[in-house]
Amino acid sequence: MRVSFLSFALFTAAVLGQDAAHQWQPAGANDLRSPCPLLNSLANHGYLPRTGRNISVDALIEGMHAGLNLREDAKLFFRLQGNKALTASSTGDAQTFHLSDLITHDLIEHDASLSRADIHFGDNWSFNQTIFDETKSYWPADLISISDAAKALVARQKTAKAVNPEFNLPLDGYTNSLGQTAMYLGLFGDYEDGNARTDWVVYFFENERLPFELGWARRSDDDKIPATGILALTTKVAVHYLAAKIGL
Repeated sequence: MRVSFLSFALFTAAVLGQDAAHQWQPAGANDLRSPCPLLNSLANHGYLPRTGRNISVDALIEGMHAGLNLREDAKLFFRLQGNKALTASSTGDAQTFHLSDLITHDLIEHDASLSRADIHFGDNWSFNQTIFDETKSYWPADLISISDAAKALVARQKTAKAVNPEFNLPLDGYTNSLGQTAMYLGLFGDYEDGNARTDWVVYFFENERLPFELGWARRSDDDKIPATGILALTTKVAVHYLAAKIGL
């Protein structure tokens, strides 16, 4: 019986893909979080500091790699993104940032988020179920296609523009929107065709938690996350986005 129980425990751990150090925990009252569900999820799993405080770019890349498995070009890609965070640092150390520093408008946060309110309404960092309900209404199938993801993006921008008298989405905001969409499509699907599992994506956004319990796993060393794949998928999202904008 002891052998059977041990075998079951080992099997369960393998399926969930988590070790004891990276079990999910919600943010505590004094922990800091960002408008980015991925970074928040990595902090909630302990791949980034659970406090959300004093994060160096090296720690950012190490945490993303530990949780997701990045190819070397992706490490460089995210390092460049991480350097942006340092420009908004409030830590007192120019080489570190708090996750809450990313609340800075138009850094990575922008109007017409898939899951956050615009800065005009005050809280531009907390998950907003009403906004996300609109987003996921454009994902009717078990898999999210690039086309459906692009339609959700267009719809959110249309709604945000209609309700926010100070709506503003500069070029960087559009670019970030496309890249963020490509990121969740690739992370929970593939970097060729998207087709992210809808249940994984919804679970991820609503819980700020990697969907290990639903069968998702960190990528293998033979299938690391590539920067080239992210950029190629972003281009495909852009094409479908433009098609959705003009009603094709």
